[in-house]
Amino acid sequence: FAGEDRTHARQIASLLSSKGLSIFYDEYEQVMLWGRNLYTHLSDVYQNRAKFCLMFISESYAKKLWTKREREAAQARAFSESREYILPLRLDDTSIPGIEETVGYIDIREHTHEEVAEMITEKVKRSTS
Repeated sequence: FAGEDRTHARQIASLLSSKGLSIFYDEYEQVMLWGRNLYTHLSDVYQNRAKFCLMFISESYAKKLWTKREREAAQARAFSESREYILPLRLDDTSIPGIEETVGYIDIREHTHEEVAEMITEKVKRSTS
């Protein structure tokens, strides 16, 4: 997510944590991230360690260098595994390179944060059964 979209990310992270899901959210990891090479570490998180990658798509997201790097790592993972890994959450209609228009997404403008968190939880549950 882009910093401008942190409110959405923070609320969804809080809801997912309250449901018992293990998540990576930067505000929860400040001490662990302190002093680390973020370029290397975040690439590892998105390319190797996460089960899914939520992508908060927005105009701000499209403009940021860090989100571009994180997206590239996530796309490499999705390509190598050929499975549903990137879960797009649309905040607006911005087009993102490598995220095809045919990829299913959830439009946050049409759902509450609670509904989105419930859908994510269901997606995770279905992937483990």
